[in-house]
Amino acid sequence: MTFVLDASAVLRFLDNEPGALEVERLIKDAAIGAHDLLMSAANWGEVFYIVLKAHGVVSAENIENRFQSLPINVLSVDPIVAREAAEFRFRFKVPFADSFAGALALRNNATLITADNDFRVVGNALKVSFLPNKSKGRTP
Repeated sequence: MTFVLDASAVLRFLDNEPGALEVERLIKDAAIGAHDLLMSAANWGEVFYIVLKAHGVVSAENIENRFQSLPINVLSVDPIVAREAAEFRFRFKVPFADSFAGALALRNNATLITADNDFRVVGNALKVSFLPNKSKGRTP
């Protein structure tokens, strides 16, 4: 089984917010080979930017060092992947950075792990597991 993490899932894990334990479980299971964890380099860049903007370069670099030790395969963006992301954005009208996670999940027949409600529009076109809302507990 394969899972794709988007930026919101990684940020929930790093910030110990609702859903952090679910992401931590996925990471622990990936470390023992129970499944694969993927992330687009575009979404990793989004995580780095958000931490950099909120906490500065030292925090962002600390997160980068921590992240590199996790069993998450960060996949590069090439012209084919960029096109798939653009098509995903066109089809579902999600923000462009999110489209990289969605396209990666489609390409790998994976389940997307996210806290981002923008993915609710994909319906049955993509397997999505939503992390809990920050204020209301688990989403249906």
